[in-house]
Amino acid sequence: MGLYGGGVAVLTAKHPLGPWTNVTESLDPGCPMNKQEKCSSVGPKGPGGKPFPCNPTTQAQQNYVITVPLANGSTAHIWTGDRWQQSRDKDYDEQPQTWLPLEFDAGGNVLPLKMVDEFVLDVAV
Repeated sequence: MGLYGGGVAVLTAKHPLGPWTNVTESLDPGCPMNKQEKCSSVGPKGPGGKPFPCNPTTQAQQNYVITVPLANGSTAHIWTGDRWQQSRDKDYDEQPQTWLPLEFDAGGNVLPLKMVDEFVLDVAV
């Protein structure tokens, strides 16, 4: 992925080698996975100013999900993504990240990601 990241989806399988099933069209409303034609076709505008069909809400490439034990005994899950090519001095050791809390519906399915300026976790100590 490049400057604008890419789509985010959830796939499940009973075995690590599959078969895998895509259980979401996309967790990133700005970039449905079926609209991401190739890695370079991502962002607000393409050649000639024509908008790409995939402009990720997260503006980041997913790297992992953090699980955080909370003070009330439950667990929070935080989606994290790298924001490539966005540090002021272009050093790779200073690339910013996006962290977003994952939310789930009553059936345990992950809901689409929402950008938030900040969030607070009451963590277990």
